[in-house]
Amino acid sequence: MFDSGSAVVKPYMRDILREIGAALNGVENKISLDGHTDQAPYGGGDRGYSNWELSAARANASRRELVAAGMPDDKLARVVGLASSVLLEPENR
Repeated sequence: MFDSGSAVVKPYMRDILREIGAALNGVENKISLDGHTDQAPYGGGDRGYSNWELSAARANASRRELVAAGMPDDKLARVVGLASSVLLEPENR
């Protein structure tokens, strides 16, 4: 979805998110977006931009794509950055 250390949505994922955003127009429920990173330390993370900020930026980048596709902004319940606290593959630390 993103290059390592980046919050720029890759083109293939932009297309997917825009399809999802259009499809969510007919759904009544609100949605939550979580952004994630791997466990590789982000440069300067001790005093500045860290995986926490990167994961939040990724969640917001995804939100922007969904909204650009026509999903109403008020359909969002929350946008959260989780850094590496919830890994997709915990066994691959």
